[in-house]
Amino acid sequence: MVQQVPCPKCAAKAGESCGHRKDKSRSHHARLVAAQKHYNTGAKKMAEYDNRNKGAGFAPYPDQKFILSGKMDLEGNERKIVMMAGTTKNGKNIIEVYQRCSIMFEDKEASDGKPNYSGPLDEYTETETRNKMRMAGWRKEHNGNKMISFQVTPSIGGDKDDKIPF
Repeated sequence: MVQQVPCPKCAAKAGESCGHRKDKSRSHHARLVAAQKHYNTGAKKMAEYDNRNKGAGFAPYPDQKFILSGKMDLEGNERKIVMMAGTTKNGKNIIEVYQRCSIMFEDKEASDGKPNYSGPLDEYTETETRNKMRMAGWRKEHNGNKMISFQVTPSIGGDKDDKIPF
């Protein structure tokens, strides 16, 4: 069965008026046909993979360098941040600013699939998730490189590890 998909440029459905008609290089109909063909020949398989609440951390790229850490006040809320120096593809020097979202504690006795690290997500993330959440991380190797894969799940049980012990 061929499934109808919206126009990838303006999201108009088949038979609807297209909002980008000024672009004469390719018609709305041609864009719809191409999107349907792509969707119905395997692109769907990638879209079905759910990577929500999962991720991975790898070693920095060779041009990335940790340079500073500190705090930032955002609308009266204090956030911990780190800054990394890097370079764009065009060779321009940049500083990327990252905000902390979680703290994970090492479990030295992790085995049998248990995570090597786990801990709560910071309280401000509840605005986005609408729940108390936890992060768990597993040490792994991918193509000979060390990494940590992680998963974010709703917090269950008591307040174990929910407070920083200092």
